[in-house]
Amino acid sequence: MAEVKFENVTKAFGETVAVRDLNLEIHDKEFLVLVGPSGCGKTTTLRMLAGLEDTTQGRIYIDGKDVTYLPPKDRDIAMVFQSYALYPHMNVYNNMAFGLRNRLVSTSMKQLRAGVTLIMWFIVIALITAISQISGYIFGQAFYSMMMFGGIGAFFLALGLYPDFRMALTWKGMIFLSKYSQLAHEYIEIEKTIEDRVNWAAEILEIPELLNRKPRQLSGGQRQRVALGRAMVRQPKVFLMDEPLSNLDAKLRNSMRAELATLQSKLEITTVYVTHDQVEAMTLGHRIAVMNKGVIEQIGTPDEVYSKPETLFVAGFIGTPTMNFIKGKVEAGTKGLELVSLGINLHLSKEELGEKFTRLQHYEGKEVILGIRPENIKIDTQIKFAASLPGTVTFVEPIGSVTNLFFEIGIGQKITVSVEGYHKIARGDSSTLFFPYEMMHFFDPTSGKRIA
Repeated sequence: MAEVKFENVTKAFGETVAVRDLNLEIHDKEFLVLVGPSGCGKTTTLRMLAGLEDTTQGRIYIDGKDVTYLPPKDRDIAMVFQSYALYPHMNVYNNMAFGLRNRLVSTSMKQLRAGVTLIMWFIVIALITAISQISGYIFGQAFYSMMMFGGIGAFFLALGLYPDFRMALTWKGMIFLSKYSQLAHEYIEIEKTIEDRVNWAAEILEIPELLNRKPRQLSGGQRQRVALGRAMVRQPKVFLMDEPLSNLDAKLRNSMRAELATLQSKLEITTVYVTHDQVEAMTLGHRIAVMNKGVIEQIGTPDEVYSKPETLFVAGFIGTPTMNFIKGKVEAGTKGLELVSLGINLHLSKEELGEKFTRLQHYEGKEVILGIRPENIKIDTQIKFAASLPGTVTFVEPIGSVTNLFFEIGIGQKITVSVEGYHKIARGDSSTLFFPYEMMHFFDPTSGKRIA
């Protein structure tokens, strides 16, 4: 397997900078997820690693080797595309084998195979011609013409419509020639290796019964497994996945997430996965790199990114529903500090905030942004070490295991509270909201950086 390293990598398209001064190390056997909104540079980063885009500056290393200027075929990577990119005229077996076959079969073998293919065609045409002539002697010239042109036409139609027939014809010729040619014998051995790997991948992905089907005969989930299988048979140093689940429906996407995570842990291949779906990022990644405007804003484990967001962007992007934000001015109060906003005076206790309070003292008289996640706010239940505010329900969103409650606090400010199960509360009801101090996050509104 391999480590991957980006060193001061920048990619610009004209005057537009897609990725800016990227420094990133991906550990051996790690599942790293690049997540961010559309246009943040995550796919461009993946394509530079694959060799499909040139870097404007900087270096890329795979397993300690500088691959910045190597073509994709020499990087020992395998990529799974969003659109699956399956060949519609090939069956599942040949779709999975295609890339590996091109990698293992030498140019001289390909030339030999092409020659054998032509010879087999001539043999078949000669047989059709002989049969037509014999039929012509027996049934007349008209029947000869019909057999001749009809037979040859049907043969070429079969070659065009059924590539499996064409490959089978070539395979028969190569088996015969392998008795007399070392090169043909080596080709046969390679094909057996390919067969073993395809069957191995098919067993892991639970699709051995699909090997003779065409892509049009498969469901979305089955096509995704075939695309994964094509990457697996390569046994590369690095897997690259560009939003592979985005075309699937919600239920299938959930099941495929679990399968992907299990597959990666079983194969132990370094994997770089790109998605805009933060749920995928949280459930799949050993670490998450959150990108915004071509820059990685934070990298860490899912728990680190969720519990300790380093920037305002990360705090708002990761989590569903999104984190609540209250912008206000820090002012001195009778027993500590207060966050003063539109109709809001939120007490900030020195004893309970601890180090956060010390950092907030530097912002006295200045504006900060308070962030708190919906599930951390409690309603109508007195808890220790929490500030409180009154709120009025504006909307109730029951979604089964969780109910999202939308409140208005102060003058026109909106926040969301998530509670477990079904909550008996209606629009227009008033409640007291409790904000635990330990769950509060504070950000600088100018830089967007975390204060405490």
